[in-house]
Amino acid sequence: MITIRNKNGKRSKLFYLVWSAPLIGSSCVVVFLGYITYFSTDILGLPTGLVGVLLLLSKIFDGITDVIAGYLIDRTNTKWGKARPYDIAYAFFALTAMALFSIPNIGTTGTAILVFVLYTMVFSVFQTLYSCLRIPAVVLSFIRIFLIPETDHAAETAVGVRREKFTVLQSAKLLFGNRYLMFFGLALLLTNIASNVSANSQTYYFKYVVGDISMMALVSATAIVGPFTIAFYPMLSKKLGMKKLMAGALLMGAVGKLLPLLGLTSVPLLLLSSLFFSVSFMPIYILAANVIIDCMDYGEYKSGVRGEGIYTCVSGFCSKVGTGAASGMLGLVTALGGYDGTAAVQSSSAINSVILLFTVIPAVLCFLAVLALKAYKLDKELPLIQAELKKREKES
Repeated sequence: MITIRNKNGKRSKLFYLVWSAPLIGSSCVVVFLGYITYFSTDILGLPTGLVGVLLLLSKIFDGITDVIAGYLIDRTNTKWGKARPYDIAYAFFALTAMALFSIPNIGTTGTAILVFVLYTMVFSVFQTLYSCLRIPAVVLSFIRIFLIPETDHAAETAVGVRREKFTVLQSAKLLFGNRYLMFFGLALLLTNIASNVSANSQTYYFKYVVGDISMMALVSATAIVGPFTIAFYPMLSKKLGMKKLMAGALLMGAVGKLLPLLGLTSVPLLLLSSLFFSVSFMPIYILAANVIIDCMDYGEYKSGVRGEGIYTCVSGFCSKVGTGAASGMLGLVTALGGYDGTAAVQSSSAINSVILLFTVIPAVLCFLAVLALKAYKLDKELPLIQAELKKREKES
């Protein structure tokens, strides 16, 4: 096992390196799975409406399993930790993802069943949190599983961590009784739908609207700017507050998605649009963990318990259901537009449906996410809440 802390009591550099190992290629999985709709319609030849329904149903089921997972983790307490018994499943995610993109065309019914089953296994059974593509994923996942203990016993002993187990009813009450978590969860869900609708429709847009699918790589390259903006989040959060930072970025993204309407094939506009949008959802994704911790404080303030497992499942739920809703939306809109993945030339209505999915729909979803954040007012109440929690801790 890797030593969590060095002689000075600080976490070792090797710890951070090994702990991050499964994350090294997780972005690769996201990129590849972003092409599942295009792969299913244009490579396997499945109807867009059918693909949308399959992925939507899979993701709804997947979102439900997230809540179940949070409940199970809250009730798990083994010598390996709370989540470690389930950690090994991450390695198998890579193998299932590889199988998903290796599906042969065995007829509409058989192919559709394979897509649904494998796609559901990827997300609902093996999770999506810490895995990489193909063989490196398996290796890197097992590196962390076997080399780093989940529980930092020294830290837990110092703060007197008390583990609690909740019933399903108690977990549901904690979750839905936290109004600020619900508002933030709605904003996060809408953002996930917007980003996935844009990503899933991008290939279609460059193929049928721009007429040059190779240009997608150039335009998508602007997304590399997004991660670099993370360095400014501490300063901006301190100055503006997390809520204003997230809302402002989402408004920028909404404007960015509408820019291509000024010139559907204009590369400069597409570059600027991609830049704005890639930066827009970074704050809410990156700061989600911080916001949820604040919501835990609010929940503890109201109910007396934190319920870490059931609260932290919200991000996964929004991500998975958002992905499913986006897939369903793409399938529905393109089906209504008469899109045919096997046709050499698409109708004008099909092309208009692609334009709508790539521009207007993500923009509207971003605006709605901003409205949801407007109802999130915990940032103003948090100082008093945290002071009260500290007071309770001292008294106990």
